[in-house]
Amino acid sequence: MSYPEKKSTLSHSHNQSHNADAIAGPSNDESPPKIFKLNIDCFDEIFEYLNVKDLHSFGQTCKRMNKVAGEYFKQNYSSAENFCEEDGIHTVYSDTDDANMRILTSGFNKLMPRISTDYYRSLDELKTGPLKYIKSHISEFESINHIYLWDLYIFNETVEHFKPLFPQLEILQHRNCSMDGDFYDLILKHCKNLREIYVQDSQVGDRINGKHNWLLQEYPKLERLELIPRETHQRRNEELRNFFVRNPNVQRFSTIYKCLWYNADTFLNSNAKLDIFEVKRFYTERWPSSYYKQTLELLNRLHEQGFYKRLYIYVNRVDEENSILFASLKSFELLCIDWFDKSYNLAQLTNLRELIILDVSDVKDMEILANGLTKLERLYIDWAKIDDIMPFIC
Repeated sequence: MSYPEKKSTLSHSHNQSHNADAIAGPSNDESPPKIFKLNIDCFDEIFEYLNVKDLHSFGQTCKRMNKVAGEYFKQNYSSAENFCEEDGIHTVYSDTDDANMRILTSGFNKLMPRISTDYYRSLDELKTGPLKYIKSHISEFESINHIYLWDLYIFNETVEHFKPLFPQLEILQHRNCSMDGDFYDLILKHCKNLREIYVQDSQVGDRINGKHNWLLQEYPKLERLELIPRETHQRRNEELRNFFVRNPNVQRFSTIYKCLWYNADTFLNSNAKLDIFEVKRFYTERWPSSYYKQTLELLNRLHEQGFYKRLYIYVNRVDEENSILFASLKSFELLCIDWFDKSYNLAQLTNLRELIILDVSDVKDMEILANGLTKLERLYIDWAKIDDIMPFIC
């Protein structure tokens, strides 16, 4: 999951050549337009007032402006979703009414760090739409390091359209997809520079000799794996033990509550030494309370044996009972809550460094929570009111 990032100004003290290019005029003998005499800081100020649509329009005025505006786009909208459609790349942004919109931004293809594929109703529509565009413009995507495959049926012909981009990828996200063939053979073996792999609610290809081949491979640069199996595939996963043996460089692993429960022995017998262990979809009301308590005990055992240093947990909501139990967790540093209507005893989580609340009701005791979470470094509240955040500011 990603959250809004604060816009940063273009800082080029380390890149004087870019500064020179940004302020230099045309190379012919004609007098350059006065706007080319502005330095990069002035352009930063101008761009702060523009939304994505206007920034893109600004960048289409000439090649030099495309480079300057494109650099700003790359630095400040690197986490934005850029969907590939039939007519080009469309960036998602919020207008003044906070409604998500998509605007054509194909003029920034060379500086775009991430592209996504959206759901398409039929294979023919996919092949004549976004895949056709990607294939015909593949040479333009010089800066792409993140591909997000969303709700697709992936087979060899699909992969061929993306394959030229695979060697430069650092992040591969695979959500709600089905695959005809082996995940490793189709995609992963062509991606030699992957740092992060996300497999979210997806079918990850055929099993070879009863095993998922991709979990038995070595990924020399891989630092993060997120494995969220589909509901129908949540079972014991013996390949995970081999994965951690072959990839000791992985520092962050994310999975869901059910996967943790079914693979408890695998994790306890693993030699993995993670920096961050994330447990998502911690929906406690779907399991007996005894399972819930045993899971928390399991997490503490994993910490004691060095499986992880820091623990992140994502829950749908928190009641009084489980908020007390959370206080017993060791190195528990991040809590994400889908629905928040009362702080209960969360103030006891004195080691918490990040608190994320995606939906907040009319909570009255935020001041108690703020006073207790003295180590909090980051607070994210979706749809927050000033009364919700003022206690933390104070």
